[in-house]
Amino acid sequence: MENLEKVIKETEDFFYVDDTEINRLSQELSEHMNNKLYFNPTPLKVNDGVKIDEDYSTKNLRQSFFNRCIFDGANYSNAGLSGSLFGKSQFNECDFLNTNFQACDFRECKFENIKSGLKYTRFSKSIFSDTIFKDCIFNGVIMNDTIFTNCSFLDCSWMPVSIENSIFKNTLLQSVKFKSMNFEFSTFENIKLDNVKLPFPTIPYIFNGLNYLVTTSDNVKITSAKNKDGITIDEYMENLNKLSKFYKYTHNYFPLTNILISQKMFSEAFSSVLNGINLSIELRRFRMLKNYCKQLKYIDNITMHDRKSLYKYILDKISQMNFQDFDYNNLNNYLPEVRYILLDDLKEQKIEVSLSTNIESTDIEKISILLTIIADLLGENCNYSIELRHNSPWDFFIPIFTDPNNISLIINVILLVFSAVQTKIALKQSLKGGEDVQVDYEKIKTYKNKLKEYNIVIMNLTINNNGNIQIKNTK
Repeated sequence: MENLEKVIKETEDFFYVDDTEINRLSQELSEHMNNKLYFNPTPLKVNDGVKIDEDYSTKNLRQSFFNRCIFDGANYSNAGLSGSLFGKSQFNECDFLNTNFQACDFRECKFENIKSGLKYTRFSKSIFSDTIFKDCIFNGVIMNDTIFTNCSFLDCSWMPVSIENSIFKNTLLQSVKFKSMNFEFSTFENIKLDNVKLPFPTIPYIFNGLNYLVTTSDNVKITSAKNKDGITIDEYMENLNKLSKFYKYTHNYFPLTNILISQKMFSEAFSSVLNGINLSIELRRFRMLKNYCKQLKYIDNITMHDRKSLYKYILDKISQMNFQDFDYNNLNNYLPEVRYILLDDLKEQKIEVSLSTNIESTDIEKISILLTIIADLLGENCNYSIELRHNSPWDFFIPIFTDPNNISLIINVILLVFSAVQTKIALKQSLKGGEDVQVDYEKIKTYKNKLKEYNIVIMNLTINNNGNIQIKNTK
């Protein structure tokens, strides 16, 4: 379908239901429901600038919109608000017992002086940005797989909070008290702690946690049964070798890898990842595979070749196992994420190339030749896929993931092979700082001659690498 807007326009009548009919249908359907708000005919209505203080307990209010609202004295116990969006809203003392806030989006909100309302509240898979929590007590709150960006927790108590696999980015924790909890598999990215005591056993389980302690000057201590006021960072670091040996003996390779990374023992850290992956596969702990793969981000000098080799290694190990069907079903929940982490999730290391050609839909030989040239051109040191878009003639879309030091070379050879205009100026513009790049000009000449021999013309070339370089070829 080339004209998608036309498709939408032509089916407008099919999707239209008038107000009178929808109100009648809503009433008839609601007769079957105890929750009379379930078939709400205006689910996308935005609550803007209103004070909310009523009883919504047990109500299903999924995918609601709240902007500039004040929640004060409202009862949302056991209510469902998953998938909702909250913007610039104030949350005062309310009853959020077992409230489902999963997969919600909170932007520029403030939770203040909530002493008893946050009990077993579920925030998993939600996103908080520029949000403040002040004088709040979190009791049994679940915040797994949650992202906090530019947030602040001030004078709060977590007793306990489930915070597994969450990300704290540019976030402040000031005078926050932790009780009976850990930060397993969470990530610290430019976090700031002030007057905080981190739990002693949880630190090696935090992505970038030890690196944070090594470099920070924050007012932070670590809990210890030897000192009720906690121990200093230096005192904690004196235990790293003991912890390292303990984790070696117990084959607990995830915290061991983080310790080795903090000690800049990168070869040993990579080997620890491999050992952890082997053990996870043998014990069917497939969820751990993604955590070991994420640790590569913090190991120096890991190349795309290393990542591809590790992915193949994981697949080979799996193929050697005699799993039951339910094991494979469980494994398939995690393998796509493992692949994404290893091969695709490389921020600032991605190039997108679009080629518009003169190749008609029936010319299979030309398609094959161009695909062969692209494969030979990109080689083994990057990961890529090729999407053929049949726009008559064919377009080729190629997302490429590679190491930072390969980006300039790849851009240069693509420009030299596929651009019909003069490329020297474009090459200089594509290089950071104008550094020299080794290009095999004989191969470039071979590729261009092959294109000419088969009359394969690149009508338009677009390269996107944090900004566009566009070369429009002319016949």
